[in-house]
Amino acid sequence: MTTATASKVRDFAWAAGPFTKISGTSAAGTAINIYSVSGISSANAQSMLSTARSAVDAHAGRFGAYPYGELDAVIDNNFWFGGMEYPGFVLDLVSTTALTHEIGHQWFYGIVGDDEYNSPWLDEAFTDYATDLAQGLTGTNCWNSVSWASSAENITNSMAYWDAHSSRYSTVVYGYGKCALHDLRRTLGDTAMAKLLKDYATSHWYGVSTTAEFKAAAQAATTTDLTSFWTTHRIVG
Repeated sequence: MTTATASKVRDFAWAAGPFTKISGTSAAGTAINIYSVSGISSANAQSMLSTARSAVDAHAGRFGAYPYGELDAVIDNNFWFGGMEYPGFVLDLVSTTALTHEIGHQWFYGIVGDDEYNSPWLDEAFTDYATDLAQGLTGTNCWNSVSWASSAENITNSMAYWDAHSSRYSTVVYGYGKCALHDLRRTLGDTAMAKLLKDYATSHWYGVSTTAEFKAAAQAATTTDLTSFWTTHRIVG
């Protein structure tokens, strides 16, 4: 019998199987375990360990220290999904970008919670933005490729909308969402945007974020009126 105990977590999952385990520690001291299924090469497992070590520290440096002790990842290229996150635990394919993204969810949803059904952008767009930053991507000119499918399509739409327009979900929530945050960084300035997100994470630590609260925090970080910014980027709420 195994008993798992955790505090300050929103959900829980576990995995069992004939895994190959390798372990390491990030530079900042977070213990990391990579569990791989058969078929995952040792080189790929080592690559995912290296990615996890750098990603957890990159996110922690921007948003606050990782609070869950160790970080465990199960790697399997035959998942029916791209990746999934739980506090202290992620499931992922062999993918540097995907693993960096799932680890980013430790902050945006795990620590800074939100209503995943009604406001999926608050964890997915923010995590994709964090992934870009961790990988040194600035989203230059990414908003130039934005093309709305209808007047009803907004970055901030709920899953009720995306369930009915599933082919647009990833493009708008992840792609346009992170581009909007890159544009917000350009509007506020790099330093102000970094401070905004660090302070926002701190003030919502183990709490819940809403679109209205984030918009208010962003507006408080600048003397520029952001009303037209929210309208242009279809961030409603």
